[in-house]
Amino acid sequence: MSLIVIDGIRIPTTSEVPGILERALPDPQIVIGRSPQRFDAWCYAACAEMVINYCFQNNFVDQCAVAGFVKETDCCEDLPQQCTESGCRKEQIGEIFFKFNVLDDELKSLISLEDIAQEVTDNPGRLIEVVIDWDAAPDQQSSHAVLLAGIIGDYVFVVDPLPDAHYHGWHTHTELSNGFGGGRWVMTWLGLKGKA
Repeated sequence: MSLIVIDGIRIPTTSEVPGILERALPDPQIVIGRSPQRFDAWCYAACAEMVINYCFQNNFVDQCAVAGFVKETDCCEDLPQQCTESGCRKEQIGEIFFKFNVLDDELKSLISLEDIAQEVTDNPGRLIEVVIDWDAAPDQQSSHAVLLAGIIGDYVFVVDPLPDAHYHGWHTHTELSNGFGGGRWVMTWLGLKGKA
């Protein structure tokens, strides 16, 4: 199962936060620069880049280096098709964090609002990575990785690496649990911090 976004297919969002409410909500607890994924299948690489660079602010890691690790080839200088034609398997996300010295706790489930609050409001706050499986035909698999960086009430702040930032911003926990109306939240990585 790869983490991919199929080009040209937009998963519908049925209940986005209204624009007025979005502007009324504060910044998330963790403010990071959003790194758009460079290719359709690189949501995993963009999320890893943001996590790694948040954990090690003096040591920049580019998403092409993350993709190169997953694909076992150079995805920064040369860009062979194998770098961009597919994403990664879900279990490889933990391997990415291990390779780049980020501690993590992997859960094969969604987490509660209380767990999100504990992570993002700690000192320092910790980003959370989430994988959404999109609803697809039985013989197809399409997933998307996003980060969580804030919480207020029932709302969580999603950092979406899609170039158009389609899911970026405040969403209810229920919306996220239901894959923004087009799937379901299936995996979570907590405790994301640099190894001492």
